[in-house]
Amino acid sequence: MQLISDTVDHVISERVATDAQVPDFLQHSVNASVWADTYPTPPVNVNKAFDKLTKDEVIGQAINMLAAGHETTASQLCLITRILALKPWYQTKLVHEIHSTLYTKDTNELSMDYEKLQKMPFLDAFIKEVMRVNCSVT
Repeated sequence: MQLISDTVDHVISERVATDAQVPDFLQHSVNASVWADTYPTPPVNVNKAFDKLTKDEVIGQAINMLAAGHETTASQLCLITRILALKPWYQTKLVHEIHSTLYTKDTNELSMDYEKLQKMPFLDAFIKEVMRVNCSVT
């Protein structure tokens, strides 16, 4: 836990030092923090009337988001694995689609990139349907 806390603290310090504006949850927390007043160029929409987050609160929220993301991802992977075990037809169709899309005949290897991932409609539909029917977040 200390490693995660130290890593988040380091990322925050780098962002403050370099005036980085990364569009993510951590950046929004940094912008809403009590020590954001020392930020080289404070965000335009920071309302001084509201209580701001302390650095420890920002680190705690980042750890909470990481833990929540880990649990939902693990839960979805378990559900996907269960469906594949119960419905071998899906597994066969997915293996065929993945292999035929990712296999490169020239090098006799499997390789993946974003463009190839976009060419697998059954995989996309399968994952979305499992998530729709068995939502792990309520």
